[in-house]
Amino acid sequence: GLLKTYKACKVRSIEGPPRDPMAGLVNARYPIASLRGRIGRALLDECHQQLDSKGFVALKSFLKPEATMNMIEEISSIAEKCPGFYSTEAHNIYLVEDSSRPTDASPGADGSSCPPTEARSTTMRVSPRDLEVCFEVKSSKRVLAADELGPGSSLSELYAWPPMAEFVGAALKLDKLHLSADPIASHYVNIFEENDQLGWHFDNSAFSVSLILAPAESGGYFEFAPHSRSIVDAADNFEPALLPGLARPRLDAGDLYLFQGRDSLHRVSPVLRGRRVNAILTFNPEPGERLGEYTQMKFFGRKS
Repeated sequence: GLLKTYKACKVRSIEGPPRDPMAGLVNARYPIASLRGRIGRALLDECHQQLDSKGFVALKSFLKPEATMNMIEEISSIAEKCPGFYSTEAHNIYLVEDSSRPTDASPGADGSSCPPTEARSTTMRVSPRDLEVCFEVKSSKRVLAADELGPGSSLSELYAWPPMAEFVGAALKLDKLHLSADPIASHYVNIFEENDQLGWHFDNSAFSVSLILAPAESGGYFEFAPHSRSIVDAADNFEPALLPGLARPRLDAGDLYLFQGRDSLHRVSPVLRGRRVNAILTFNPEPGERLGEYTQMKFFGRKS
């Protein structure tokens, strides 16, 4: 099961009720419910420094080890009973879909022809213009939606905890953020089995919030080129592996990361061994926001 990707650890029991409802989940080094205090302000300063220099904020061991283990147990139990939705698509780096892909012999947008799929290497230099029609980026994963996780799950409770939205907004230097009104996409779990991946792309949203619950044994690495949008947009040809500052941060179980993916090309590399599990928490600048029916069908296989 999913527990194979997380090594259990011995923890001491805590007597008495926690002072905060999330005290059993969130590591005490991250006082996100007390951002106006000295330690809270220092945490935000560190987040802003990471954001400015990398376009990425990593909070190591955001969840306590026992909380991570319990969350994986919950998800494992749900995954055994609920198939979720296996999302797979072909797209370009701008997330334009392969909905009208020309045949291999037909002309591309710039008048050239798309070479046959088997003739194209994943390391070849590609043009953003060619990627408009030559779809060679693949993404696949299994998704457990918010309503499948249930309101009583620890992940759902963490998402709905008011300090989470406040902290994410403050860490990203944004105005007040709100919970998503989408009953299936407000928060969800991605499960990457062997050969699953997220191909190179820029996000359409300004930022994303991801909680790592179990890294793969091999592969499944998060890789990104910080602040690379202007470079890629202006390039006739580029190779992702040669973009300036390309990073592969180590992400362990329980880590939280905030990422400005609209400005930075990124991917999750193919899982080679084991299983990668992460949760996505969706916060919006306006209340009442939800995905359109088309996007719900694309990523969750159903409408809400």
